[in-house]
Amino acid sequence: MIRSPLRFFVLVFALSTPIWLIQLRDWPITASVGAPLKAALILVYREEGGGGVRRLLGRIFDQWRIRDRLWYGPIIFLMPVVFLLTYGVMRLMGLPLPNEPYIPLVQIPLLLVLFFILAIGEEAGGLTIPACPPWVCSGAADPGYRAPRPRSSPREA
Repeated sequence: MIRSPLRFFVLVFALSTPIWLIQLRDWPITASVGAPLKAALILVYREEGGGGVRRLLGRIFDQWRIRDRLWYGPIIFLMPVVFLLTYGVMRLMGLPLPNEPYIPLVQIPLLLVLFFILAIGEEAGGLTIPACPPWVCSGAADPGYRAPRPRSSPREA
């Protein structure tokens, strides 16, 4: 299977361009956010067929592969902590902040579903293309992985 980042990015661009040209300019979010998922599904289907698409979609929901439960802390709390730190820095710098924070409690479940769907598209795109060479990524993904020993001369096999 040949996974080309260039092929993926060109397909995402080709799927996004018509949407960018016809969408309204005052939309708060672009309608092309589904392009990475569509591109991933197209490329995997062309190379592996329906079984590959099922495997790709199954890999999106593979949270049980996280062996060390300690990682759930950063996964869940990193962004809220960054926002709180940003708020604190803004207060320390004396920047204007709203007197009463606006928390749209009714919109939170809707936004949670929306961002979850967007994350699925991002995750599928990330699983489709290699982010780095396997001899680098495999060591990070599998602690038991041992990289092959480099050959010292071309004659050595």
